[in-house]
Amino acid sequence: MSFGERNSFSAALVTPEREAAEARFKKLKDLASDIFIKAVLEGDKKTIIELADAAAFIKSKLDAGPADPLRTKLLEIRGQQRLVPRGRTIRQIAEQVYPANVIKEYAADGFSSLRRVCKQLGIRIKPSRKTSRK
Repeated sequence: MSFGERNSFSAALVTPEREAAEARFKKLKDLASDIFIKAVLEGDKKTIIELADAAAFIKSKLDAGPADPLRTKLLEIRGQQRLVPRGRTIRQIAEQVYPANVIKEYAADGFSSLRRVCKQLGIRIKPSRKTSRK
């Protein structure tokens, strides 16, 4: 399994950051392979066990899921901005990141926390329709 296959949403995204991450991953993979082969040839049990412990640690972190699921979903949306060049309204974004049964709770304050995170991540928000005052 390659680096890109583990990240389902990023398969279609090709960015300089992604390419740099893939290059670092390949370099680390090659380094770990070289260390392992050298340890096997030298009969270095301690190094082999340390590599196994490090692999188990990394695997446990990958299986844990994203630390911040909201930001993960928003990064997916940011990657799709080329498909929707004019952006999405804050409600459209909220419908993609929040479960349907809790959207009303977040809508009460105009999705202020979602707007803040979108601004931090550089996600374009299309202006919402203005309502007239009565």
